[in-house]
Amino acid sequence: MLLFSPLLLDVSYLHRAAGVIARRKITKGEVVMSIPLRSCLSLTDLPPKDAFNSVLKLYSGPRAERPLSTEVLLAIRLLVEDAKGEESDFYHLIHTFPKQTVGALGFSDEIVGLIRGTSAYFKAAYAREEAKKHYADVEDVMKRFSRVLIGGKHQYTFERFVWALSIVRAYSVQVTTGSINRQGFFPLAAHFNHAWKKEHADHYHVEFEGIEHHVEHDVFEKHLVFTAVRSIDAMEEILLFYGPHSSSAMMDMYGHAPKNNPFHAIPYSVRITDPSVQNYKEKVAILIALDIDYRSPCLLTLDGPDDTLLTLLRVKCLTPEEVPTAVSRIKETGIVCAENELRMLAELNAMLLQKEGQLRAAKEKLTEKDMELLAHRLPIFESDENVLMRGREYSLRARLPYLLRNGQVKNEEKAREEKIEGEKAEKG
Repeated sequence: MLLFSPLLLDVSYLHRAAGVIARRKITKGEVVMSIPLRSCLSLTDLPPKDAFNSVLKLYSGPRAERPLSTEVLLAIRLLVEDAKGEESDFYHLIHTFPKQTVGALGFSDEIVGLIRGTSAYFKAAYAREEAKKHYADVEDVMKRFSRVLIGGKHQYTFERFVWALSIVRAYSVQVTTGSINRQGFFPLAAHFNHAWKKEHADHYHVEFEGIEHHVEHDVFEKHLVFTAVRSIDAMEEILLFYGPHSSSAMMDMYGHAPKNNPFHAIPYSVRITDPSVQNYKEKVAILIALDIDYRSPCLLTLDGPDDTLLTLLRVKCLTPEEVPTAVSRIKETGIVCAENELRMLAELNAMLLQKEGQLRAAKEKLTEKDMELLAHRLPIFESDENVLMRGREYSLRARLPYLLRNGQVKNEEKAREEKIEGEKAEKG
């Protein structure tokens, strides 16, 4: 459905969009793909006998008893198709999505409450009536559509629903064709730079480096048509992704980070959902300043302002000598950087590396008999080793208060001992 073009060869990437390369040279203006809208995963144009129609009757439209949002319904549709496996017409499309839940940034308060976990948290943080109602709706719809579609077998867990909902928020796009608004998974081709244009109501047009796509009408049905806007060399990579539905959203995506949306499968980039850095270009600048390849396929999820530098440090461990250079390069991008904190963390990291080496060397000198004797007498040695040997896999922030507190206690004890010794010396 998606990549059945004689001109393109499918290449998939983990945590990225679905990549394709040109089989041969493509000339400017040549049609690369033409995809019927009916083959796009949405809530419209469903076959009459599709079981999902029963869900739509219950939860969509003005006559629905408790209508659900388009996002929730799309998430359900995604789960239904995912459960079909290779029998689904959308198998290749779903296969391109991340297997893990995409970050919760951008969801409504009610959805955030659901995603972040426990009912206690939900009640404490989102105790509004509408939030409770939404929670009840989701629980109810999960049970109902499970019964309707799979004969009462509850294979659709709440965790899978959260995954599907996060995929919908991250990868769905809205296409306007005439008076019809369609929200769903509509394939777009992308390179790194984009310029979105919306020329008129029933001609949805996207133009960027390499490919353009628009909605084309014919006698029988509507198509998404992908056309090359420049020459494309043989074996040149083109990326398919599922992005936001408006020009303003695209501007936000590449100029100012959207406040209500996670980043959408940005090709050649690291996904960062840290609200303290609201500009996508600044995020890339931080990575470049720290010599981290921003094209890396790794996934960074930054939880808050204080975690930005900490998480980056976890990826690239700076030495104290590298701190001034990194700080100056970050400041060149206009980003405020806490130099003292960065230096302290770099020194902490150096200390941990040194301690790890000392522990490893000490353990190598011990015989098996020594280890047996020490196992029950010095359990703290083994625990310290575990903390330090594996500790770098965890956030520096989590260990920082503990280590600083220990250092403060030791300093206080040392000062107390020196004071006692000084008093003894005076008395003597």
